[in-house]
Amino acid sequence: MQKVMASVANRRGEVMLALANDVMMCSNRKTCWWNGGNVLETFLKSVSRLKISNTVVITLDDETERFCKQFGGVASLRMELPVPTAQQGSRGANLISTLKYGLLRQALPQVGRRR
Repeated sequence: MQKVMASVANRRGEVMLALANDVMMCSNRKTCWWNGGNVLETFLKSVSRLKISNTVVITLDDETERFCKQFGGVASLRMELPVPTAQQGSRGANLISTLKYGLLRQALPQVGRRR
């Protein structure tokens, strides 16, 4: 992860991380509570349109990773992150809601060492 982040970081070492799974690409209005629509595509188009080049999308499944690679222009990294027990059996978006904290611990290991 550090290698990918270093490759896209801007001059100040900043990286924008996004966390996505296949739920964010939902097109089925009956299963998506936001009436369907590819939220990930909208995000990627916005990042591209704004010329934000220091973005990494952490993908949690193969379908989302494929989508990001096909979209192009934004770095993606496929990771296996365990879903916390408390989130098991929840909606897809809820499954990943608490993963961001573990992801930040992995992405920013040097922060704790500076203190």
